[in-house]
Amino acid sequence: MNTIFKKSTISLGATLLLLGSSTVMAERVTFDHKNNRVIHDHRVTKTAPPRRVQATRTRQTVTDHRRTRTSNTKRVPPKRINVQRQSKSASNLKFTISKSMKNKLRTLQWEMKAGSVGRPILSGNRYQLTNLLNGRGLKRQKRTIAANLGFGSSSKKSFNMLIKRQAGNGQVRYGDRVALNISPYGWLKYKNQSRGINISDDDHRPHYIWTVTGGTRGQKLVSGMPFALYNNTERAEVVYCKRTWGINLGWHGVSKCGGLAAKVSSKVFGENGLFARDGLSGKGFVKLKDFLCDKGVKAAAAYATAQSGGLAAPVALAAPRATKECKKL
Repeated sequence: MNTIFKKSTISLGATLLLLGSSTVMAERVTFDHKNNRVIHDHRVTKTAPPRRVQATRTRQTVTDHRRTRTSNTKRVPPKRINVQRQSKSASNLKFTISKSMKNKLRTLQWEMKAGSVGRPILSGNRYQLTNLLNGRGLKRQKRTIAANLGFGSSSKKSFNMLIKRQAGNGQVRYGDRVALNISPYGWLKYKNQSRGINISDDDHRPHYIWTVTGGTRGQKLVSGMPFALYNNTERAEVVYCKRTWGINLGWHGVSKCGGLAAKVSSKVFGENGLFARDGLSGKGFVKLKDFLCDKGVKAAAAYATAQSGGLAAPVALAAPRATKECKKL
């Protein structure tokens, strides 16, 4: 009797399929020669272990775009703040009124306009010399009697006044002797007039007859800062003064401000006026002092901010202290 083995693989159902296993069966076939027949014998020989499916672990790459750089990307370094320059600008912020001006505060009624507040007033440049009382700049105005001077419109900005230091080029400072040239009138000089203020023009040479006063000597002058114009020939400051003839200007403590038009300005120049000719006292003095200090510190702060490269925060913090110091006068 011959025996033949034949292998076959069968599935054991859904459960085994889910488990991923299979069974190998061996079929034994026996041929009975005596009886001339075939005998089949089935038996389980081996169960294959479940096939393990190995999961492939994928590594996730996280890209930090903040650190990604390409060859065409230029790294911009962070802006560095110059702390030393910043603190220096804030510490230099000040505007003080000279103690010698305590009894003549009203003479600080001039400012140089330069388009914006806080610009340095430089020798040889032109600005607008403006009176703080009427808010108007000086201009040439032809007159038959008195100096050919007048006031322009309050809304008009005409940079027609050249200022020149006797000490040479550079920024104008309080205490400097200067010459003034108003275009197209000429250099302002002292000359007796039959009417009005004793000022005339000279086209040939500068006359250093003016001194910038009001602030602490040596302090730099910037646009928006109030100052007084002292005439070294008359030995008095030029001030707003109502007149019947000529421009409304006169000399502090010398000129008689009056005339028909002067009656209108009694609230300002009268006995109790803010700019009374006989001086200031009480509330009028405090009011004017506060106005001048606020204006001066504002201009100084704008200048300090520009010098620090636009760092306004430390300057803004220092401004109240500077104003308080100024008002101690």
